Amino acid sequence: MKNYIKYPLILGTISALSGLLIGGIYMLTNQVINANNEKAELAARQEIFPNASFDLVDRDFTQSEYIEELYSASIDNSVIGYIYLTDGQNDYGNIKIYVGLNNDSNGSLKDISILENTQSYASTVNSWVDSTFANPIDDVNAIDVSCGATRGATLIKDMILEAQADFQKGGF
Repeated sequence: MKNYIKYPLILGTISALSGLLIGGIYMLTNQVINANNEKAELAARQEIFPNASFDLVDRDFTQSEYIEELYSASIDNSVIGYIYLTDGQNDYGNIKIYVGLNNDSNGSLKDISILENTQSYASTVNSWVDSTFANPIDDVNAIDVSCGATRGATLIKDMILEAQADFQKGGF
């Protein structure tokens, strides 16, 4: 009968100490991880618009399928473009990208930067992005998404098109 009490107490104590240790490590590392993520996101925005400063645009994207945030990119207090943070998911995983649009009449595509790609064919999607967006693209609708990871490429194309449609609606 003694063992029925002794072993659960030992296991309970070990579990409690383990939980406290995990919680303590999380508290110590959480701020560093968040700061590193913010630096990586800033670097990704600067990949699209080098030497620009970025301001978060206060917009409600709750009705959007992919758009989460919008940043204006400025040089010398002149807006040169916008960067949309988009996040999409399909059966093969998640893709999170920045879509950079020029501040022209139709929001032409400047560039994209992949923040996260958990697609099962992620390397194929990344190669497609590198080759497709190596040169300027006038018409995103004309992008060929046949690449061996067509669903991931189609997801990226849809995110870009949604960002362009939002830009064309205006209201910044």
